[in-house]
Amino acid sequence: MRCAPQILGAFQEALWHVEQVVTRELNASTDNPLIFPDTGMVIHCGNFYGQQISMVSDYLRIGLIKMALLADRQLERLVNWRYSRGLPPLLAGDAPGLNSGFAGAQLLATSLAAEARLLGTAASIQSIPTNANNQDVVSMGFTAAKMTRAVLPLLWKLVAIEAMAVAQAADLHARKGVMGGDYRKLYEIVRSVSAPLQSDRPLADEIRQVMELLQSEAAQQQCLAPDASS
Repeated sequence: MRCAPQILGAFQEALWHVEQVVTRELNASTDNPLIFPDTGMVIHCGNFYGQQISMVSDYLRIGLIKMALLADRQLERLVNWRYSRGLPPLLAGDAPGLNSGFAGAQLLATSLAAEARLLGTAASIQSIPTNANNQDVVSMGFTAAKMTRAVLPLLWKLVAIEAMAVAQAADLHARKGVMGGDYRKLYEIVRSVSAPLQSDRPLADEIRQVMELLQSEAAQQQCLAPDASS
């Protein structure tokens, strides 16, 4: 918990760097050869080689995976009664044991975190010759970007589960003295589509709805808006 700012800060810096590199590459000349009509010069080059995109895609993906692992560990602190400071086992709304609370949701979250971690291998070093060895080294940029895109829905679903658990924890504490302004905004977003969990019920549809809502621009603007109570 105490190292979350360092993880989030490192990810923010990684995101800034990725944005800078991608913006530069989108505006770069990637043709081969480069032809300059004014001088009649033709320069054969390797500007088509997408190593920059490949490497920053790996960098971004590692950051996303680290975020997923952080969310998974924070969720563990909420559902584990040994560390949750008075919350019922597995955030069960009614009698623990008769109700499994967030046990199933945490199993899904753990699976998502493991799947994300499996995508952590760097694609940018997986060069393999092709084109009759004419392309003897390749950047694997497309593969790196595709793998990064594959991590995103895993992370969003995991964050949705954590957000639902955070809202459940607030309700179990009767919302007294546990919610600051930002906490309250997240709580209201979750509760707009997902009711408190009392007796066990299927959560798959609610996880999907929370995930979609958290990705919406409206919800993100709500979370970023200044706290009216401050």
